[in-house]
Amino acid sequence: KKIFRHIESSGDSTAAKGSSIGLYAFQLKTAQGLMPGITKEDLRNPDIQEELLDRYIAKNAKALGTTDPYVLYMAHQQGVRGYKLLLKMRDVRIKDIPDRVRKEKVMENRRPETKRDKNATVGDFLDEWKRHYSKLQQEL
Repeated sequence: KKIFRHIESSGDSTAAKGSSIGLYAFQLKTAQGLMPGITKEDLRNPDIQEELLDRYIAKNAKALGTTDPYVLYMAHQQGVRGYKLLLKMRDVRIKDIPDRVRKEKVMENRRPETKRDKNATVGDFLDEWKRHYSKLQQEL
């Protein structure tokens, strides 16, 4: 959880970026799927944010068949379906990802290393995130 918080909000429970809110940057639609009846205002409550992440992790761990924190974070970032698709496209250059929405999600979440490389592949993107996540695990 500590790493999720650090990446998504720098630990700020009031953080808001676009339509994402709170420690873990949940969008209201995702939150409502985990906790029916939740409101945008509820998303600002740190206790509710913690409960949402617990539910999110349990649901995605089951869908992915793993509790690996890096995998769960990437599923949070890309969506479970999106992350699974990326795993099948490791050799595809980021600029050649055929699905527009998937390409946009990768482009907005690129690490500096893959931003500099015009020929970076999906595998490069995933590997850079794995290195970054591992580094944060050691530091936090």
